[in-house]
Amino acid sequence: MVEAEAPEISIIIPTMRLAAALEPLLGDIKRQTKQSLEVILAYRFSPSGKARNAGAAAAKGKCLIFMDDDIRLGDDKVVENLCKALQSDQQIGLTGASTLLPPEANRFQKMVGKQVPRMVYPVQEELTDSDMVTTQCWAQRRDCFEDAGPFSELIERGVDPEYRHRVRSRGYRVVIAPQTWTYHPPPKNLSSFIRQTYRNGRASARAQKLHPELVVPVPDAGTIKRERDRSLTMRILRSLWKVFQGVMTLRWLQVCERMVYAWGYLRGKLS
Repeated sequence: MVEAEAPEISIIIPTMRLAAALEPLLGDIKRQTKQSLEVILAYRFSPSGKARNAGAAAAKGKCLIFMDDDIRLGDDKVVENLCKALQSDQQIGLTGASTLLPPEANRFQKMVGKQVPRMVYPVQEELTDSDMVTTQCWAQRRDCFEDAGPFSELIERGVDPEYRHRVRSRGYRVVIAPQTWTYHPPPKNLSSFIRQTYRNGRASARAQKLHPELVVPVPDAGTIKRERDRSLTMRILRSLWKVFQGVMTLRWLQVCERMVYAWGYLRGKLS
């Protein structure tokens, strides 16, 4: 853990993992050019929104950076770049990092990165308004956090889209910082990919069923979608279109992802 008496930055990492598994990420943080910071590990909170809220409540910094526990930072300027982007314009509420596959990604992971939407987002050369800003690695000023309010603790999946929507509804921009990236590993094999996709579909259905007011659409391309669309018919039609596209382009993992997600979604609706 990196600490300062009055840190400028608080890095909050929700985790269920053992400390040894976090050493690579903590090592990346120690090498950052910005060192007036503290690291808060929010252990064993569920759902993720509760973990992030607990971390934010304990944080001392004026800038909050939320990170997932399985990422690696692209270089030693990730924290500096995220904070610099926030400081460049008071209308920027959230800054995020692009997402790349880890250099050691296996063949299956590379296929997932090519075929499944939102697994990879290329490094940007300038500030870019985007829906690919996620708590995998995003920063915000404390005043923005207090204005937008805490993360939802009612849903397991879709917390990030709902929060981005809330931030934008208050007039803030949500942007990817230039020349800033993290490495995030997709599932390593087909069985883990299927399990993760099924869980995502099931959790999405439960959110739609129990808290439809918190469900916000997630565009595949990362472009900002301005209208909320919770129509089940439209969701089904979009999924069928993605399956058709996958078949026509021989993207079999895209087809698998859509079908398994739909199965999980159906089970979640019926449970």
